[in-house]
Amino acid sequence: MELRDVTGRFARTLIWILVVAMTLTAIYTLNQMTTWQNSIRLLMEMEPIDSAYPVTVLWVSIVTALVVILLVRLILFAASRVVDAINRYLPHRIAIVLGGTAFALLLISFVDGVSSKPHCM
Repeated sequence: MELRDVTGRFARTLIWILVVAMTLTAIYTLNQMTTWQNSIRLLMEMEPIDSAYPVTVLWVSIVTALVVILLVRLILFAASRVVDAINRYLPHRIAIVLGGTAFALLLISFVDGVSSKPHCM
């Protein structure tokens, strides 16, 4: 969309405001987990819990986020390699479209093949 990037002091201030807001939201959410869990358990006529294990939830979410970030970076790296390979033979814009399409089809085929394999139990 060719919008200007936010730079300088305004960008740093904006980043810090967002980091503080997200941190406060995470702390509030982790603090309220047991209350929310017990309210649902009360409706289902179950015994209340002592703890919802917020530290465990925090670590699982951090690890999950890191895995997702690394997978996305790996996918973008592989897609750029496919585009670069096609770019040697075709104009850049055509290479981007064909490379992106080819990589998307390969990725979908791989994921479909992995997810549709029968799992033996």
